[in-house]
Amino acid sequence: CEREYLRGFDVCKTVANFRDHKTGRKCECGGDLRDTIIHFGENLPINELNIAYKNSQMGDFALVMGTSLMVNPAAALPGMVLENGGSMCIVNLQKTPFDGSARVRAYAKTDEFMRYVMEELGELDAIDTTFDALSQW
Repeated sequence: CEREYLRGFDVCKTVANFRDHKTGRKCECGGDLRDTIIHFGENLPINELNIAYKNSQMGDFALVMGTSLMVNPAAALPGMVLENGGSMCIVNLQKTPFDGSARVRAYAKTDEFMRYVMEELGELDAIDTTFDALSQW
């Protein structure tokens, strides 16, 4: 039925063969539920990739977090923003091929970086580490 569910917890009940993506759970229709993780060597879903291309071509800013920018085609997306005259911020612990092109480059953990951004914006009084945003969907 291709129904999708968002979960804030580990969806796999079994780990027999993680590359088949079956979670060990069933959909309301009775079919097997599968995770949406993309393992190395697997292709990105074409629809989502096309949406990402379109948004990258129209975007004026790329916030790139937690990636080496070494695996294509996703690694090419921030470059599309730059080609359009946009700018980029990279947050990653290791160097990336785009470091010299980034307007802002932070060698940091992504969660810590976002905590500082949100505190600066005044959106958070305190961080509730028990809050599960996915449960609100």
